[in-house]
Amino acid sequence: MSHSQLFDNERQRVCLIPIPTLPHLTEKKREAGVYISGGLFAIGWWFFIDAVVYSNHLKGNDNTVPVMNFEDWICGILSTFGMIIINLINKSNLTSGNFYGSYGYGESNMYARLFLFVGFAALAGGLAGSFTILILKYIVIETPHTYFGIALIIQNLSIMFSTFILWIAQSADDESGYRHYL
Repeated sequence: MSHSQLFDNERQRVCLIPIPTLPHLTEKKREAGVYISGGLFAIGWWFFIDAVVYSNHLKGNDNTVPVMNFEDWICGILSTFGMIIINLINKSNLTSGNFYGSYGYGESNMYARLFLFVGFAALAGGLAGSFTILILKYIVIETPHTYFGIALIIQNLSIMFSTFILWIAQSADDESGYRHYL
């Protein structure tokens, strides 16, 4: 085997350790990824809505309980907006052969990468905002109700993981085509 043939074979491999395929999971991998992503998204919003309802319930009995206001909603809305942006991007525009793509000067490719950046920035901003609200609103004031801030972090982390899982599940064009490289 010549050096160039060896190099071509190594370039085709994605993983040096062969990973066994599970026959029942490979057929439904994309569908399972979409369901897991939706479940994570629902769990995140469930924690947030639970915290909102719980804070309003406690507010009726005690005036020292911080009510979850609009600033608490912004983080989840921003993360959800980032998830929508990221998963609406046509992935073929990101993986073209050159930076400029095949359309003129590559406006399609450039815009896809720009929107991907904006989507990830929205996800990161939502997560950073949830940590900031936890620290400034629920820890610095030393309220015993830190659950509200923790629910924000759980919400934004689950939306972020949901986005990644959905991205991976939708990016797999042909599951059987990837078996050759694993």
